Amino acid sequence: MPIQDKLEYHRLAIPGSVAVADGKVELTYSAVAERVDELARSLLASGVKKGDRVITLAPPSIEFWISFLATVSIGAIWSGLNPRYRQHECRVRLEELQAKVTLVLPGDDDRDHLEEIQDIINDSDAGISTEVFSFCEVYGSSGQSYSRLLARGTVVHENRLSAARSAVLDSDIAAIVYTSGSTGTPKGAMLSHGAMLKCAAASMAWLGDSLQKAIMAVPINHVGGLNNLCMNIFAYGGTIRFLSKFSIDLIMQMVTGSA
Repeated sequence: MPIQDKLEYHRLAIPGSVAVADGKVELTYSAVAERVDELARSLLASGVKKGDRVITLAPPSIEFWISFLATVSIGAIWSGLNPRYRQHECRVRLEELQAKVTLVLPGDDDRDHLEEIQDIINDSDAGISTEVFSFCEVYGSSGQSYSRLLARGTVVHENRLSAARSAVLDSDIAAIVYTSGSTGTPKGAMLSHGAMLKCAAASMAWLGDSLQKAIMAVPINHVGGLNNLCMNIFAYGGTIRFLSKFSIDLIMQMVTGSA
């Protein structure tokens, strides 16, 4: 089963259930599915095809999750970058992945991630050609706005979106997650739709109703955040509550209901 099929199931079965939350923002499964459709159309309009890569640089957030679901829904391959990566680390990932589109949501620091990525792209030795879009509306020479990307998708007919999704197999690669590199250079591990959903099904059988809600406060590039947390809660039909920066005090407030 492709991951999109699970989202479609939730769209029909539990449309009003809260799928994701970030601060005071909450989106139901129906709303998430609509946003995923919107971005998926825009990626198709930008030339993203089955097997192409899409990169997201972001802290744990609704934007990250929408970008993942939209990318894999059309058979493209998603990979995440940690905003705490230094510029040379981002360069290695950009060179290896050769993404068609790169989406950026600044982290909780004073770095200009858009400018850093554009500097990498502008270096002719890197050989990188990727369109960069910012989830923030402020942009300039270092990127385009997310709204401009979404505007492209308005011309994509439902039939084209459906055709792209119908071509996705559970054996297709959904994500590339890099190893830690503790025994050498980090290597990209390819995770298929089927593997990610089967892992989630095993977790559901083990953890049951404890998957109703969870806090996602770990980097999006890590398999623990993407596969072991988000995919488990998503497959169950629970609520993922994002926290952009790890804070034990805030987590305790969220757990006790005082936040």
